[in-house]
Amino acid sequence: MKRFNFFSCSGRRGLDDSKHGTDRSTRCLSGERGLGIFMVSMFFLLWGSLLSAQTTGPQFGGRFFLDFSSFSLDDSLEMRFPEQGTGGVEFRMISFHAKGKAGKNLSYKAQIAIQNGNIRLQDVYLKVRDLPGLGGALYLGHFPEPLTLSSQVSFNHAVFMERHAVSGYMPRRNTGLMYERLFLHEHLGLQAAVFFDTDGTTGKAMLINQNLHRNVRLSGLLIKRPEKQLWLLAGLAYSQRRPSKGNYTFRPTQSNHLEPKLLSYSVEQVQRVELPTAQLLLIAGPFSAQAEYVKGSIDKLDNPDLIAVPSFYGLLSFFLTGEHRRFKNLNAGLGHPKIKKPFDPKKGQWGAWEIAVRAEQSEIALSESDRTYLREYTMGLNVYFNSQFRLMLNYVLSDVNGRGREQAGMLRLQLNY
Repeated sequence: MKRFNFFSCSGRRGLDDSKHGTDRSTRCLSGERGLGIFMVSMFFLLWGSLLSAQTTGPQFGGRFFLDFSSFSLDDSLEMRFPEQGTGGVEFRMISFHAKGKAGKNLSYKAQIAIQNGNIRLQDVYLKVRDLPGLGGALYLGHFPEPLTLSSQVSFNHAVFMERHAVSGYMPRRNTGLMYERLFLHEHLGLQAAVFFDTDGTTGKAMLINQNLHRNVRLSGLLIKRPEKQLWLLAGLAYSQRRPSKGNYTFRPTQSNHLEPKLLSYSVEQVQRVELPTAQLLLIAGPFSAQAEYVKGSIDKLDNPDLIAVPSFYGLLSFFLTGEHRRFKNLNAGLGHPKIKKPFDPKKGQWGAWEIAVRAEQSEIALSESDRTYLREYTMGLNVYFNSQFRLMLNYVLSDVNGRGREQAGMLRLQLNY
């Protein structure tokens, strides 16, 4: 077997639907008909909610992240990336949003962001609450896919400057619809969604070859004692993805956005990608622990062996000043911590201080003997001056298959308004 390049590779194979006993036009037509019936039903449901709606708001806000980074590569990585610099600065994120309500049960949000010099859609959706006969809520538009704990947490409240390795399987947001509901006095949460295979910039997609992504997430609170700031969450999730043109790229999220892309895998003629996920979260006062595992697999046409792309991470965090990570609910995730003493030197107040560590690994396994991994270890310090301004410091050590290492130090100035 041809050896896998541990920095990037691609697979190619011809596509012939007739070998699988299916007709592409028939499959596409049946998928479009079923989706059309569903969308018409959702239209009438929304129309009933809008008849008595009275718009209020909107409220405007935004954020920007200014990042500074310095890093060094060992000889092996320098040979692979000879023109790579030793650091840099960037506006990691600039975004603006408007949100409000259009009646008792209907709310909306429209958010755009500037990332890497491009304007991208972020949250652009309608949310209908208290559905007649069903309860729960329905989202329609462009919003985060329910799969990981990270997807339920805004970048504003992330413990580290970059998300973890299990975020690299798909775009965090997509265009589609989602139903969610809480049961048993908010001890059980359900999210089920269908998404198009959309362009990440415009949200545009074409329905080709039943290229819909299906997600379901079930989570439960094993312990819920808010009076003692104690929560224990466990969850399972699953996503099945069918790329429009049979092309799929797995690129783990790295802890330093300015560093070179150390690991990626692109493959063509993909029939489907499956992503079963397990997740755990503990908040015990100022201490928290969080972990997730994704047993990803890629199924290529005419290839009997699945390509395994598993990832996992674990993190620990602790507030030195006594605050705690704010748990909303099983479906809404985590919010901004309440700062006990906002920064004010005249009053002897120095804000909230949080320390954290994280270990993570992503792997690509073409066979039992042909495996490649990226391991990263991150230490972080977060200083919350108040509810709007935060300073973040991260140190990252990256290891690529034991044959290349990188160290990085990073600083972020974060403002939400």
